[in-house]
Amino acid sequence: MSIKGTENTLSDEAIFQGRRELTKRTGIYMHRDIFNVDESGLFYRQLQGRALVRKGESHQKQKQQKERVTILLCCSKTGEKLTPLVIGKHEKPRALKHVNMETLGCLYSFNNNAWLKKSIFSDWINGLNDYFKIKERKICII
Repeated sequence: MSIKGTENTLSDEAIFQGRRELTKRTGIYMHRDIFNVDESGLFYRQLQGRALVRKGESHQKQKQQKERVTILLCCSKTGEKLTPLVIGKHEKPRALKHVNMETLGCLYSFNNNAWLKKSIFSDWINGLNDYFKIKERKICII
């Protein structure tokens, strides 16, 4: 069974082999030291794509807002959550003008399109490395 719009490119055997290889490589780590990292874009001003309209009324298409932030989340296999990384377009967003960024509850970075770029990821991973060195932990990031 495939999801509409996707194509099956891997056989069941290839998936099974990949899982076996991943289990073998992560087998030397304790569950608390295996972390999954993922990023997601949030279009925070975009309206939903559909609307309910009464018969006979028109529904004008509005231009979709493309303002976004990118969020990077990281969690261990046992549920330990690391501080989220939020990437916006501005160094000091107007909405956060009077907010102390140190007490925001997340790490914040920026670039002109709010994407996770190599330099931002490198800074994040180096900070993570320093954090776990102090704790004397070796982790696996997937």
